[in-house]
Amino acid sequence: MSESSGQKVWERIFCPKTLAVLGVSASKLISFGSMFVKANLDSGYQGKIYPVGSSGGEIYGLKIYQGLDQIPGPVDLACIAVPAQSILSALEECLNKGVAGAQILTAGFGELGTEEGRKIESGIAAFGKKGLRIIGPNCFGIHCPYCGLTILPGGGFSKKPGDVAFFGQSGGMAVDLGYSAPGLGLGWRRMVSYGNACDVDAAELLELFADDPQCAVITGYVEGVRDGQKFLRALKSASLKKPVVLWKAGLTESGSRAVMSHTGSMGGEGAIWKSALKQAGAVLVSGQEEMLDTVLAFQHLGEWTGRGFAVVGGGGALGVASADTAEEFGFCLPEFSESTRSQIQKLLPSVGTSLKNPADVGNPMVPPEILGKIMECSASDENIDAILLIQIIHHITWTTRLQFGNPGQPLAGMSWHQKLAEICNEIRQKTRVPVIQILPPISSEPEKMEVENVLRLARQASHGLGIPTYPNLKRAISALANLNNYWRGRKAKM
Repeated sequence: MSESSGQKVWERIFCPKTLAVLGVSASKLISFGSMFVKANLDSGYQGKIYPVGSSGGEIYGLKIYQGLDQIPGPVDLACIAVPAQSILSALEECLNKGVAGAQILTAGFGELGTEEGRKIESGIAAFGKKGLRIIGPNCFGIHCPYCGLTILPGGGFSKKPGDVAFFGQSGGMAVDLGYSAPGLGLGWRRMVSYGNACDVDAAELLELFADDPQCAVITGYVEGVRDGQKFLRALKSASLKKPVVLWKAGLTESGSRAVMSHTGSMGGEGAIWKSALKQAGAVLVSGQEEMLDTVLAFQHLGEWTGRGFAVVGGGGALGVASADTAEEFGFCLPEFSESTRSQIQKLLPSVGTSLKNPADVGNPMVPPEILGKIMECSASDENIDAILLIQIIHHITWTTRLQFGNPGQPLAGMSWHQKLAEICNEIRQKTRVPVIQILPPISSEPEKMEVENVLRLARQASHGLGIPTYPNLKRAISALANLNNYWRGRKAKM
């Protein structure tokens, strides 16, 4: 297959003009096939949807065709949710129809560890060699907001596309990422849940995403691979083009057993995998939380490779913790120069504050304008490469409302999060020193849900202006370390 014809095949798979869903029943709205149809209707899929089911009828206003051959015109992508014993005949229908690709939601194959399951999966893989590309089986398939195509149950995902790609062997994780990323200001270019990977695998997806000019960061969740050398070659090539943030599961003995029962993959020896993946240039993370934190850093901080932090905010304990955490990850909190301390001293009371770095402002409710001046002074210090601004939303809003005795006033109207985000952006643009906000969610009582709302508004305001926010110091500094190590490593290879 030529490169141009291969590209056309992938265009038909990632942004199909026609989508057939096999395994739909008008009487079973909670079946995977029926729910998949509903998810794509809700997602605003821009092409034509053809439900297919032996009973016929109608679902969500769409005719249910009793066979793929009854559909008028070509079909680009098929989503298959029929029982395992019917999979091979369904794929034969797809091949005869000229379908470009099939994503198989159905489970019950190699991951069972049975001879029958492995045999059927081998039969599925054979269709890939005949020209019908297979995503799965045992997967949730493709999410591509550019054309409205989504996975089950992605009808509630954000419809706003972005420049982050994801490939993973867990459908559940793809769903979690689909729901959690928009609140961090992140958008998806493409997501592929590929399950057992009997045909399309992680290596091929890495190559596709690496060559996609609209993809800036690649993320992945891998349990095991069939061809380790092929995967590492693809990873090495991709990581020289753009960051690849990877969670490799199954690195422990127990994890490896869980991997085998989940997707039928071999997890492999943990130490060997870690070493090989690092050498190939992957940014290794140990969970979904760290993955999103790291992507956030790549999205907003560019090719930052600094070492020295200035910490600005109220609370002596937070200052001590920031120094310990910075050193743990290879960073430092350089003591401010005499000139910097002198400038900051003019802005703060002499009692209850500290000026050496961290800059402990004493009062957690220092107005944004004053914080801006302190940050600008800090950024002017030649040893400072980034500013960590710690803000306690609970104190700024809830405590202030109690202080002024106006319990009926909405907290959002009392918060200065928008103004502070704008000032952080001004400081960054003026000094070229990045600002990272730490917004600890310290309020957990149900009656203080209003504080959580303001916290989310603060994140939204900051991310909208390119200021990354994190809930605690460790997550922020860990993400910055991942960013820093990637760019240092990549520049060393250039």
